[in-house]
Amino acid sequence: MRIVTWNDWVSIPAIGSAGGLVIIWNTRHVFVLESVVGLFSVSIKIQGVTETDWWLTGVYGPNGYRERLSFWEELAGLFGLCGPRWCIGGDFNVVRFVAEKSNGGRQTRSMIEFNNFISEANLVDPPLQNANFTWSNNRESII
Repeated sequence: MRIVTWNDWVSIPAIGSAGGLVIIWNTRHVFVLESVVGLFSVSIKIQGVTETDWWLTGVYGPNGYRERLSFWEELAGLFGLCGPRWCIGGDFNVVRFVAEKSNGGRQTRSMIEFNNFISEANLVDPPLQNANFTWSNNRESII
């Protein structure tokens, strides 16, 4: 068994039960050129093995409407900084399509904004493999 050691990180502390993000890495294997910490995201610029720089961003999206507007603005600014070599992931607290919600419903403003962001940033959303949903609160169905 090989033990992996992490020796550097960048983070945002949690506020109450909301948020909190960390990206950790081993400096023997990953060379981080810079980091950016926002209200809803943590980003690092990584020098790749081919010396091609790319960005990694972790996000925690807020639930409130006003905060969500600030969230999209923050991500738009990061897109301007990070450019085309950008991997972004985390908990956006929104789904793209009604079919991704376990209780169905209708398309929301947040879903439209999320899809607009993905489109404008030319991001690719890889399909979910071998599962219906990425998260479940493990509650029994009310039906």
